[in-house]
Amino acid sequence: MCRRCLEGIVDPLSLTARTQDPCSDARLQQMGSISLRIGPVVGTDFSMGGGVEPALRMRSLMEKPDKTNLPSFVEEYLAAAGIALHVWGYERLPRRALIWRVVEECEELDFNSEVWARASVRMGNLHALTVLGATELPLDEAWLSDFVRERSKAALKLYTRADKHPTVARVARSNGAMLYAWLGRSDEAIKILDELMGEQMDEENANLTLKKAMVLCDSGRRAECARVLGAIPDELMDWRARRFRAELEGSR
Repeated sequence: MCRRCLEGIVDPLSLTARTQDPCSDARLQQMGSISLRIGPVVGTDFSMGGGVEPALRMRSLMEKPDKTNLPSFVEEYLAAAGIALHVWGYERLPRRALIWRVVEECEELDFNSEVWARASVRMGNLHALTVLGATELPLDEAWLSDFVRERSKAALKLYTRADKHPTVARVARSNGAMLYAWLGRSDEAIKILDELMGEQMDEENANLTLKKAMVLCDSGRRAECARVLGAIPDELMDWRARRFRAELEGSR
């Protein structure tokens, strides 16, 4: 190993930047640790350490009988990969093999914690975004229906894990509303968002209001959309709301 490569792994935190590289998991998945002991050993077998690489860390946690640290790993890994709690519809799914491996191996596990609820919502968002992507493809409806039904069911199932955690549950239900809207059930989506809306406009209500405006816009109700969006005060207008408002005004 050259000096430059060695310097890049001496500090485990130096690997953090590499998790933003879409190809990093492809290089690290199914590989051994970057550490290797050279010299005589007793026996012919060797064991793999957990390491700090996400793929190795994931395998180490899955092999342990006690998986209490798994929820934190899934939550932190998906968050670092750009999978937010709120789903909006314009996100780009990260092209990392490990992301879907995490979902496939973990979505059936059950932990009674808010951390796992948050991780489950993020996994549900991945399924929901694949549904949206599929509905936008010029494919035969007969082929799409089974895929969309299966992915939608998986997303909604994961969202229900947040039911026991009020703060996360509100986000999860609003994400479910967005999924309904992408499936053409806009009225049902708006009803859910109205039920979730609180009396006082705060940051979370601003997010819900923006989602409602987006659903109204997608369903062709632009006048209502503009009125709903106007209810968000300027101090609660984040970059999403400002961008959406600019797009709405620019298309008039």
